[in-house]
Amino acid sequence: MGAQTAILGHMGESAIAANSIANTIFQMVTVIVYASASATAVIIGKTIGEGRMGTIKTYAKTLQLLYVLLGLVTGAVLFFIKDYVLGLYAISSEAKTLALHFMTVLSITVVGTAYQMPALTGIVRSGGDTRFVLYNDLIFMWLIVLPSSALCAFVFDLSPLTVFICLKSDQILKCFVAIVKVNRFRWIRAFAS
Repeated sequence: MGAQTAILGHMGESAIAANSIANTIFQMVTVIVYASASATAVIIGKTIGEGRMGTIKTYAKTLQLLYVLLGLVTGAVLFFIKDYVLGLYAISSEAKTLALHFMTVLSITVVGTAYQMPALTGIVRSGGDTRFVLYNDLIFMWLIVLPSSALCAFVFDLSPLTVFICLKSDQILKCFVAIVKVNRFRWIRAFAS
């Protein structure tokens, strides 16, 4: 988060203000997404602990559908409240425009966040494949998101909106990895007691 803020921070005060506002609202709206990952970890961990391996596949498939639904609802809420929320802030018109654009991007990427984050950290990690989640996050953040965002900001001198899209792109890209990983069911690790 610090590196992402540093990249946007070099793009001016309006970008800093817009990012701060958009991310604050995003965090408030997505509390339920993060809670779903924790609840999933309990459900999957308990099911594996009880040895009900046949039930895990059913749970994983059902939970994935719930994540997508949760993402669509959260994205819609974020999209429809953005104008109202920004009316509460006394900021420049440039910062307000950027914040509106950033929140629109977040209302789309939250669908990816709502799917991939609980799928990977809730299902895969609680199933016992903790290394995969760690490596996946490291690769996406340090080899894709931060370098591409830095290039967009400092080399190509692209707009703050384009840089913000790059910074949030992993939330969609990780979905493709999550779909394959979760539905192969190789993450299930039964532990002997």
